[in-house]
Amino acid sequence: MEKHSEISEIYEVALKKSPRNEELCTHLFMSYVRTSQFKKQQQVAMSLYKMFQKNPYYFWVVMSYVLQASVCDDENIKINMLLPLAEKMMLKFVDQSKIESDAEVHLYLMVLEMQNKQKTALEAINGPLATFLSSYANEKKKIEYLQKLERWSDVNLSYKNLIETRPGEWSIYQGYLESVTRLIEANYAPIADDNNSCAVPDYTVPMARNFIEKMKRKEIENNERRNRAPFLACLELQKKTYKKMIHTSSEGCPDDLIKLLVEYFQLFGEKSVCFSDLFIYLDLLDSTEKSEFLEIVKSLSMASSEGNVMKNIKEMSRAITIEKFSRYLGEHEQLSSEEMIAHARHLMSMHKEGLKYGNDLLPTDFQHSDDFALLAAHLLLDCCDRSGHSRSWHRVIITLESAIKSSPSNIQLKLLVSRLYCVLGAVGPCVMYMDSMEFKHILYDTLGLNVSRYAAPLGHFKSAKDFYSLALKFYQANKKDVSFCCKHDAVVCAIFKEVTRV
Repeated sequence: MEKHSEISEIYEVALKKSPRNEELCTHLFMSYVRTSQFKKQQQVAMSLYKMFQKNPYYFWVVMSYVLQASVCDDENIKINMLLPLAEKMMLKFVDQSKIESDAEVHLYLMVLEMQNKQKTALEAINGPLATFLSSYANEKKKIEYLQKLERWSDVNLSYKNLIETRPGEWSIYQGYLESVTRLIEANYAPIADDNNSCAVPDYTVPMARNFIEKMKRKEIENNERRNRAPFLACLELQKKTYKKMIHTSSEGCPDDLIKLLVEYFQLFGEKSVCFSDLFIYLDLLDSTEKSEFLEIVKSLSMASSEGNVMKNIKEMSRAITIEKFSRYLGEHEQLSSEEMIAHARHLMSMHKEGLKYGNDLLPTDFQHSDDFALLAAHLLLDCCDRSGHSRSWHRVIITLESAIKSSPSNIQLKLLVSRLYCVLGAVGPCVMYMDSMEFKHILYDTLGLNVSRYAAPLGHFKSAKDFYSLALKFYQANKKDVSFCCKHDAVVCAIFKEVTRV
């Protein structure tokens, strides 16, 4: 019935008869959380703490002040009363060494952040409170505050330390390169009497390149499992210099971009992410360099040539990556319609050949060669666009249906074929495939567009009604339930920062 306010009233009446009932008090608090009555939830939390002296209840009070500040329209009240009061309460527990968990530390830091007290927050995590945070979380928080304080040399050194301990995390390299850029833009120079080279940040392109190359050498020596991040960092540094985002000095010799791309392909070409990792750097090449790059990678993988047999999954994966490069760099566009059809047949033959490597896969797994079928389908669609005949789309549908038989759980194949069925007016198969994908939650609004756009206009009223009914249930239930669930769990589990995001 969605009458949440009346739930609060029931608990209020019950508490008048049993005012020291802890369970009723917590339920009343949660009912106020659900209805966003922050002032009342603060009062209940304070009563709980006074009666039972438990830490979580104290921090519920602090969080209630923070929530009031987050929705307060009066900046004066927010800045001069609510947030300082929350900080004072937190500081009391910090001084008395009553902090017991990382969530409580994060709440204190959040109060400071809302007041733009980054320097105070930095001092806090450099002190005893650091013991409640993991070393990684502490370092990330420290970097966050150093960035806001624009202390880029310290940011650079912190990122270098993190890279040494976590060489495979790409986001850390991105932050490191950003700090290098900032130092170069600021014309940073180290203190003359600083003889400790370990404490000197990387403030030039050659220094950054040397550091990344050092990390690359470590990965190359590691034969068990290489991390991609150092190699991507080298490409990203080259991208920044190409786009003149940072000014290079006359020192050092920049690596050839094609050389770096080929090196990356040699090491990671069999990974499905290889193409998505590299395509943003391919845009930096001119037409001649693009052709050169394609020739080199094709020579490194003979399985990509027609008539060659793929000896293993690794070789097949490289061939798929090369086909993606070829399509992205416009090689398919240069083919005639007949050549497109012939190449699509070749891709489907490679797809069929690659199925032998998936004999042991579960029905829920994707076949290793599925991307060959997708590429063939898109190639045939390009051919259809040229001819302008919708009957040519039947060839695409047959190609996709053939692939789905071998890989019944591949959503990409199903989405593409269902889209084609709808465009051709065949809503029945589209609904069947949508049902097989077991849509849930927001998928009704996104991927479900295939059904909702075409079902009713094409006369499939029952299918449209069934789909709209399922989608309507999602909108009705999720509007309040998800919000309450997030708030409730965040408060109970002391994930205080999540409450302000709901």
